[in-house]
Amino acid sequence: MSAEPQVAQGRTVIGAWRAHRPGPPALLWAPALAVALAMTLPLAYLGVRGLGADGEVWGLLFRLRTLQILMRSLVLVVTVLGRCSCLIKV
Repeated sequence: MSAEPQVAQGRTVIGAWRAHRPGPPALLWAPALAVALAMTLPLAYLGVRGLGADGEVWGLLFRLRTLQILMRSLVLVVTVLGRCSCLIKV
């Protein structure tokens, strides 16, 4: 018994199956694209508002308080990921 996959007309069985497998239907693609576009709207809004902001906003962005909030958020992310990975034993 050989370890190689069976060949059918120059293709492996797995390759032949993939060649005839249909893609997802349009009924599935349309809502997925609509959700993806809706999810990018807040980011686009922030980008437009950020480009139109004056110099005062940059002072708010790079102050010490903002850095402290960012660091606490990162600590929270690492803590939650660590606890969850222990619970599901990853």
